[in-house]
Amino acid sequence: MLFDETVHGYNAMFCDNHSDGEKNNRSLEKLKVTASKIKLTFGYSIDYDSEKELYDLDEKGQVILVDGRKIAWQQLLYDGFDWLSIELIDVNGNEQLIIDAELA
Repeated sequence: MLFDETVHGYNAMFCDNHSDGEKNNRSLEKLKVTASKIKLTFGYSIDYDSEKELYDLDEKGQVILVDGRKIAWQQLLYDGFDWLSIELIDVNGNEQLIIDAELA
């Protein structure tokens, strides 16, 4: 699995709440491609530090996510990407885009 949209990324952290059942029983799509390299590109256009007052923090300064999880502020800066692209690159250098998603 490359990305399941239920834990990481802005939407999963602040907008879309998924039950444990949904997280554990997601259908997977098997791609029929030859062995490839995987190219991941993450976009970070949200300036979390300048918008810190917009987020719910607990008494320890941890960020409270939509599903109730709590993470450190620094973890938010890593996991809170708002754009994701996944490409497969075959042995000939041909690239196949499989995900290009805006997550905020």
